[in-house]
Amino acid sequence: MVGFNRPKVDMFFEIYVDELQKLGENPTRLWNMDEVGVQNVQTPNKIVGTKGKRQVARVTSAERGFTVTAACCMNAAGQFVPPQFIFPRKRMNERLLYGAPAGSIGGVTDSGWMDGTLFIQWLRHFCDTIGCTPQRPHILILDGHHSHKTLGAVLLARERGVVMITIPPHCTHKMQPLDRTFFKSYKSKYNTAADGWMTSHPGQRIDIYALCGLFDKAYSASASVGKGQKGFKVCGLWPVDKTVYKDEDFEGAEVTEEPDPALDDSRETEEEISAGPSGSSMVPTPNSITHSQPQPGTSHQRPAEHGPSGSTNTSGLSQPQPGTSAQKSADHGPSLSPSSLLEELTPRPRIQNKRPRKRASESAAVLTSSPYKKRLEDKMAAQNKGTKKNVKAKIQL
Repeated sequence: MVGFNRPKVDMFFEIYVDELQKLGENPTRLWNMDEVGVQNVQTPNKIVGTKGKRQVARVTSAERGFTVTAACCMNAAGQFVPPQFIFPRKRMNERLLYGAPAGSIGGVTDSGWMDGTLFIQWLRHFCDTIGCTPQRPHILILDGHHSHKTLGAVLLARERGVVMITIPPHCTHKMQPLDRTFFKSYKSKYNTAADGWMTSHPGQRIDIYALCGLFDKAYSASASVGKGQKGFKVCGLWPVDKTVYKDEDFEGAEVTEEPDPALDDSRETEEEISAGPSGSSMVPTPNSITHSQPQPGTSHQRPAEHGPSGSTNTSGLSQPQPGTSAQKSADHGPSLSPSSLLEELTPRPRIQNKRPRKRASESAAVLTSSPYKKRLEDKMAAQNKGTKKNVKAKIQL
């Protein structure tokens, strides 16, 4: 909730626009990659039943199934790269790819999820498919999963001419094209294909060898040029337009006590300006605002400016009570919108942080940049140094 805020979005667009200007504005060289889970237990679609019928039973493949990961990729021109499938197996079998989209590749892990080794395999597949070179680089936008941030992947991307940019954490639901336009359509069509398979094969379960065939039916129906172009447009990536994110999109981050990075420098200045000669704050709060009541036969007057002697004309205004700090007049003129007035009188509740954050927060970054590569090399050197010390201590024991 707090992760999607305006400072992080602005920081991402600064990085993205800078790399885009170096690359040259070409939508065929702007790519987005993300993983999606393919399950053998589908969610049955809604059906039309007889009026008055209380229950209409539908059949699913199993109560508890397995998940295969599919790595999908599309660009701003609506072109798609054949997916990579990751199966929860020990050894790869070509039968697992039966019925998969043409050009697909496969791999195996114990969990069926993406890891650093398989991401490097996908990155080679991606470069071979689109034909990118250092003389003709491409931009690849992806999330900040740890498998995307390995030193091997960064070195391969730099060698093949791929500029990898990560989306800020907790922002993919708004800033990732695949999430915005493709995956929802794919999941709906996959459930429809699985329902049809269950109807055509009564008494059978969807096994791992039939999964790629069902995926191909949904993928072929969803992978259209329009969805690729629309995905980048609604995210403001192509054409570049960060104004697609309105103020109401960031309201979720306003109810937390997380500091705003963009306002840290300006808070001290505002506090110095608002503090009076005695150091007390001059900023009115909703509890300290005293509205003046106009007297019969008189008009409501605004406070006059301070004269040379520092006195103020307070006609028509309530006098400040003894023992309280000086108060400003809360004159809500026509320029004050109803939403601003409501926010001032009834501010949103703030959620306090119950425990400090031990790990440093992440943000958008160019993974293939030299500073980031240097950071990964230093981290790996420190890990290797610690490993050698542990091995030496065990040998001495």
